[in-house]
Amino acid sequence: MADFNRDRRRDLAVNIFNEFGRRGEVRVLLGTGRGTFSRARRVARCCGGGALEVGYFNLGRKPDLAATSTSGTRFSVLINRTRR
Repeated sequence: MADFNRDRRRDLAVNIFNEFGRRGEVRVLLGTGRGTFSRARRVARCCGGGALEVGYFNLGRKPDLAATSTSGTRFSVLINRTRR
Protein backbone atom coordinates (compact mmCIF):
# COMPACT_ATOMS: atom_id res chain seq x y z
CA MET A 1 0.00 0.00 0.00
CA ALA A 2 1.13 3.51 -0.84
CA ASP A 3 -0.26 6.77 -2.18
CA PHE A 4 0.53 6.15 -5.86
CA ASN A 5 -1.49 9.04 -7.30
CA ARG A 6 -0.54 11.52 -4.53
CA ASP A 7 -4.08 12.37 -3.43
CA ARG A 8 -3.28 11.66 0.25
CA ARG A 9 -5.27 8.41 0.19
CA ARG A 10 -3.71 4.96 0.51
CA ASP A 11 -3.86 2.86 -2.66
CA LEU A 12 -3.41 -0.89 -3.03
CA ALA A 13 -1.18 -2.67 -5.55
CA VAL A 14 -1.61 -6.37 -6.35
CA ASN A 15 0.51 -8.79 -8.38
CA ILE A 16 -1.73 -11.29 -10.18
CA PHE A 17 -0.92 -14.47 -12.11
CA ASN A 18 -3.53 -15.64 -14.60
CA GLU A 19 -3.11 -19.39 -15.10
CA PHE A 20 -5.43 -19.48 -18.10
CA GLY A 21 -3.57 -16.83 -20.08
CA ARG A 22 -0.19 -17.67 -18.56
CA ARG A 23 0.34 -13.99 -17.99
CA GLY A 24 0.87 -11.90 -14.97
CA GLU A 25 -0.10 -8.35 -14.34
CA VAL A 26 0.18 -5.66 -11.73
CA ARG A 27 -2.98 -3.78 -10.84
CA VAL A 28 -3.57 -0.74 -8.65
CA LEU A 29 -6.78 0.01 -6.78
CA LEU A 30 -7.05 3.68 -5.85
CA GLY A 31 -8.28 4.47 -2.35
CA THR A 32 -11.48 6.47 -2.09
CA GLY A 33 -10.86 7.76 1.43
CA ARG A 34 -14.03 6.02 2.66
CA GLY A 35 -12.53 2.60 3.37
CA THR A 36 -13.09 1.30 -0.16
CA PHE A 37 -11.14 1.19 -3.40
CA SER A 38 -11.87 2.00 -7.01
CA ARG A 39 -12.00 -0.65 -9.68
CA ALA A 40 -8.58 -2.23 -10.33
CA ARG A 41 -6.52 -0.67 -13.11
CA ARG A 42 -3.87 -2.68 -14.89
CA VAL A 43 -0.59 -0.79 -14.78
CA ALA A 44 1.65 -3.48 -16.32
CA ARG A 45 1.67 -6.92 -17.90
CA CYS A 46 4.74 -8.59 -16.58
CA CYS A 47 5.72 -11.02 -13.88
CA GLY A 48 2.62 -11.87 -11.93
CA GLY A 49 1.99 -13.76 -8.77
CA GLY A 50 5.28 -13.23 -7.01
CA ALA A 51 6.51 -10.62 -4.60
CA LEU A 52 5.55 -6.97 -4.87
CA GLU A 53 7.53 -4.23 -3.16
CA VAL A 54 6.98 -0.48 -2.91
CA GLY A 55 9.99 1.83 -2.90
CA TYR A 56 11.47 5.01 -4.32
CA PHE A 57 13.70 3.34 -6.90
CA ASN A 58 14.46 6.38 -9.05
CA LEU A 59 14.83 8.66 -5.99
CA GLY A 60 11.69 10.57 -6.97
CA ARG A 61 8.93 11.71 -4.64
CA LYS A 62 6.40 9.17 -5.89
CA PRO A 63 6.33 5.50 -4.82
CA ASP A 64 7.40 2.96 -7.45
CA LEU A 65 6.80 -0.81 -7.62
CA ALA A 66 9.06 -3.83 -8.07
CA ALA A 67 7.39 -7.12 -9.03
CA THR A 68 8.64 -10.68 -9.44
CA SER A 69 7.12 -13.79 -10.97
CA THR A 70 6.08 -16.80 -8.91
CA SER A 71 9.12 -18.73 -10.13
CA GLY A 72 11.46 -15.79 -9.49
CA THR A 73 12.71 -15.85 -13.08
CA ARG A 74 11.13 -12.51 -14.06
CA PHE A 75 11.56 -9.16 -12.42
CA SER A 76 10.16 -5.72 -13.32
CA VAL A 77 10.53 -2.25 -11.85
CA LEU A 78 7.56 0.01 -12.51
CA ILE A 79 8.42 3.69 -12.22
CA ASN A 80 5.54 5.90 -11.09
CA ARG A 81 4.83 8.51 -13.77
CA THR A 82 1.64 10.05 -12.39
CA ARG A 83 1.31 13.77 -13.07
CA ARG A 84 0.44 14.87 -9.55
